[in-house]
Parts: sequence; C-alpha cells; structure tokens
Amino acid sequence: MPPIRPATSKDIPAILAILASCREALPPLSREGLLPLLRRNIDRGSCAVAEQDGVVIGVSIWSPLLSRISLLAVRPEARGKGMASALLQNALDSLPGDFVTVETFRDNDPRGHAARALYAKFGFLPERLLTGFDTPMEELKLRRT
Repeated sequence: MPPIRPATSKDIPAILAILASCREALPPLSREGLLPLLRRNIDRGSCAVAEQDGVVIGVSIWSPLLSRISLLAVRPEARGKGMASALLQNALDSLPGDFVTVETFRDNDPRGHAARALYAKFGFLPERLLTGFDTPMEELKLRRT
C-alpha cells in the first residue's frame, strides 16, 4: 500500500493531473474554483495524497467543519489496488462527529457506480437527492453512532 501523507503546495500540479485523468468520473470542476479549494485545504491540513514510487497517484479532500468528503480521486491506472479505500479511511479518521457526508452521482448515472460501491463498502447510505455543479447528484451519509 502506498504511503498517504498530507498534501503540500508542491503537489498541486500532480493533483491537477490526477483530476484531469479522472475527468469522466467527476462533476465538472473549474480550474479557477479548484485552485483556491486545493490551497485552502492544503493549508488547513484537510488534503492528503497517496504516492507510489515517488509519484502522486491519488488525492482526498475533506471538510472538518462540514464533516464531509469533498473530493476523492485515484489515477485510472492505479485503481483496483485499495488506494481509494486507504484515502477514504484516512479522511474518515480525520473527521469529527457522528456522521460524514459525501456527494456523488445518482444511482442511475454510470459515472457514479465505482464511487457508490466504495462508499457503500464503508457504510454510507443514500440520504437525499440534490443538484451540484449543474449535475443531478445524491448525498450519501455515514452514521458513526
């Protein structure tokens, strides 16, 4: 299992490359909105990366204030090896409270199948339908009590 460590500003180009490689599985993210999000979460310690052989292959961002997983992505060629699970567990370990939420594509959207399977494995359940990034989404919730 590759090490997971807090992200630094030096990781931003690698994180942007990961997100570009995962474009089909993520809601539309603008570079203008993404850079401040990355910097803010790196500064507050709520962004982690997974590395393999010195290469950043995955990223997670979470919000301690909202008790929410904001973003989780793994390079396509590194999937299926437990990287997303390790990143998600790291984020969950960093989040306080009795519940954690995450937004992903709705059940009928094939772009969300892998993410929904991962979150279900950790015990997340459907909570409510919503729209985010002009895309039909669903909030999933993990209750820890």
